[in-house]
Amino acid sequence: MSPEIKVLNDLIKATEESSLSAEARKSHAHKAGEHVKKLGVIRAFHEGHLVKTLTALLENKKQGHLREAALLILAEVAQAVGQAGEPYLIPLVPKILDGYADKVATVREAADGASKAIMALPSKYAVKLLLPVLFDSIENGRWQSQCGSLQILAGLCKTSPKVQEVDIKAFSQFFLSPL
Repeated sequence: MSPEIKVLNDLIKATEESSLSAEARKSHAHKAGEHVKKLGVIRAFHEGHLVKTLTALLENKKQGHLREAALLILAEVAQAVGQAGEPYLIPLVPKILDGYADKVATVREAADGASKAIMALPSKYAVKLLLPVLFDSIENGRWQSQCGSLQILAGLCKTSPKVQEVDIKAFSQFFLSPL
């Protein structure tokens, strides 16, 4: 493992500390996001196994601070690397949507921040990949995840006018299908 990847892993570990205040956790997440930008997207995600690491944290059901840390890091990485991180971050959207229904308030807030940061990225091609995920969450998710999905969908319509034009068929098929 290269020293730069070790620094990234150390920053992620520092963000995971249960004794951290909210501001300290956000600060460590910001440093992790900046380090991913410094490393480069491909190196951070492939050599650093960033998606695998964050997925493991998001799937930890017992410790809310780990889920919060992962979501904060996702938000910071999305802001730091922009659209270059889109192929790696978009597949994590279902896990982020699950965060809306978390029992821990700080995790719900972090999920909201992460979803907004990631939704600011999508190109018109990624929007086509996101819509089925959002529709699935609206149809099958818990009510909090459904609300989050609708908020994201509304945001996408504002930021990506092409969504309204190109995907009107997807909207109509979803909303007009029999329940």
